[in-house]
Amino acid sequence: MPINYLELNLIIFLCLQGKSIQISTCFPYNLMLFDKIKPVTLQPLLRLIADATFKGDFKNYFIMKKLIIIFSGLLLFGQIDLLAQEGAQVDVQKAFVFSIGMGNIKRQDLNFSPMIHQKWSPINVNVMFTKSKKFEQQAYLKFGQYHPIIGSSFDFSTAFNEEENTTGPHVFTLVDINYSLGKAVIVKDDFKFTVGGRWRNRLQPSSYLFGNAGSFGYYISFGLDVWLNLQYDLNERNQFVVNAGIPVFSYTARSPYKSQNDEYFADIYSHKGFTTFINYLKRGNLESWGTSQIFDFDLNYHYQLSEKWDIGVSYWLSMNFNQYPTPFSSIENVFYLTGRLKF
Repeated sequence: MPINYLELNLIIFLCLQGKSIQISTCFPYNLMLFDKIKPVTLQPLLRLIADATFKGDFKNYFIMKKLIIIFSGLLLFGQIDLLAQEGAQVDVQKAFVFSIGMGNIKRQDLNFSPMIHQKWSPINVNVMFTKSKKFEQQAYLKFGQYHPIIGSSFDFSTAFNEEENTTGPHVFTLVDINYSLGKAVIVKDDFKFTVGGRWRNRLQPSSYLFGNAGSFGYYISFGLDVWLNLQYDLNERNQFVVNAGIPVFSYTARSPYKSQNDEYFADIYSHKGFTTFINYLKRGNLESWGTSQIFDFDLNYHYQLSEKWDIGVSYWLSMNFNQYPTPFSSIENVFYLTGRLKF
């Protein structure tokens, strides 16, 4: 039973004023609390204080004041101990989710081309870790790769190379490394709704091939998102999980217009991968919803096979729109087959 601090303060005030008080009647739940206070060696002293009757026997005001302060401290200690016990009783639920699937991308980057590139790809992998206790946590690595091409491949030759070559597709690589932390605000027997934040890390290097020429491009976005999570248990074996992310702010770095300018060559001058990556980041800008719009959504279904293993399917939608230095748009839809290991 929780402590009524208003009642406790009243008792302390009256005692300090020299009033006569029977604690066992004004504070009827003390024995229930003291039985749970640890260490056990404190219990006899606490019971003695709880059963004592203040009837003006304490002539020394300061002795009574010290006793009441000690009594209050022991009560607070007991309350902290109870809260710790309640926290320890919360079940920890952890799980790994492994997903592979088929995805489709539709993308246009005016830094490189006005063409709209679209392609299906079976190269999509998602590995996620979830933990549920006092807070809800979710971390995942998502990888996808697409090879779109405008029209059909054809053979070509140049004045510098008489041998025939064949045009190849572009390559878009999409990597997300995200971590979410939230608190359940609605919890029922079969329903849980969580609100929190997500640290988003989105890396999308690309390679554009135009005959015998090619250009490297990049889209990098770091930021903080609002994270919403909903879990609904249809019954003991069937569960639905929904996640959504909307950015609060983003730090975005993109390739320069026409892919190669003086700044681009200055960035790659060192020919060192890490140094070049840092140089790309330095060209980035802090953006809000006005210039960088991102929306992520996923719907997951899990079917329980055993106490530890689930199988299921999921659908993930990722939308990216950016306006600087030129318009960029990307819409990805992925359909996964999933396996979940609970422990």
